[in-house]
Amino acid sequence: MMRIAIVVLALGAAASEAGAKEAAKAPARGFAVLTCDMVSASDPASVQRVFRIAPRSLQQWDPARRGFGPNLCLSHTCSADARRTTGVISSASLNVTISLDRTTRTATWKTLGASGLTKPSGTCSVSADAAPTAGGG
Repeated sequence: MMRIAIVVLALGAAASEAGAKEAAKAPARGFAVLTCDMVSASDPASVQRVFRIAPRSLQQWDPARRGFGPNLCLSHTCSADARRTTGVISSASLNVTISLDRTTRTATWKTLGASGLTKPSGTCSVSADAAPTAGGG
């Protein structure tokens, strides 16, 4: 499994359980789903990570739970202005930044530190929040 996925999942676990349940049940209004190609040098089969982003909310898709995980903004830095929504997941050795330009409907990801990825940045496809929900397909 990709080091970045482990860090994101481990850091996401730091968010409160109550916040996780609330975020998973929150209405999808204003959210965008980002599918980011993140190729790991150690696991080239794991290339896509799916995030749901909105102002004050960033969640990663958890295929085992078939739903989005906790709101990472509860324990990490997120910001939004009239144009851009950004989430930064940080640890001692890695920063992962997910960013959506709402005006142009473009999204990017970048890492700084020990990500284990074959490249430090890339683009994400953007769609309206039509991703599977918990218990869905």
